[in-house]
Amino acid sequence: MNDTAAKKRANAVVRFGIMLAAIMVPLACVGQAPTSSVPPAGAESDIGPTTDRAGCVLDGHTYICSFGGFHHAFHRSKTIAIEASPRDRGALAQLNDLVVALDRTVAPAGQGDLIFAVLPVDHGGVMIGPGDVDMATLRIYRQGPDGSHGEMLWAETFRGPGDRPWPAAVHALLMQFKARMVKRYKK
Repeated sequence: MNDTAAKKRANAVVRFGIMLAAIMVPLACVGQAPTSSVPPAGAESDIGPTTDRAGCVLDGHTYICSFGGFHHAFHRSKTIAIEASPRDRGALAQLNDLVVALDRTVAPAGQGDLIFAVLPVDHGGVMIGPGDVDMATLRIYRQGPDGSHGEMLWAETFRGPGDRPWPAAVHALLMQFKARMVKRYKK
């Protein structure tokens, strides 16, 4: 290969890199921030007073929830329905174990006092880089009058490395939530 051909090839590689960057950077910036009740820096959510006022309010891309209000509703509950993708038997089994560990009974769909739902977080774009991302969320709802989701009481989100397998992300999310509940019981 002569010197001119080598320069043309090098220029083509550089142009390709610039085009790729021009495409990927906007895609990375377009992804909508996921909703959660835990601030992005990983700081704990405000526990809040234990009152009957429960529920979550969406503020931008973050749910603001009263843990005290949720905790009060949780203590009045006896049964909890669980939800995850029907094909995700691992997440359903882990949710079942969590409910039993929290000393509640797992109810059939549409029949519990509360609903615990595990969902993956949709980033809406391509994730680039080694940083932590929101991976999974646990949303807790009151049971609606027709068995559907009622008022959202709590949203817990797990942040971790984007290459973590889904079952491990679900496990970490549920252990994070369980630790929060145990911490609250000790107060």
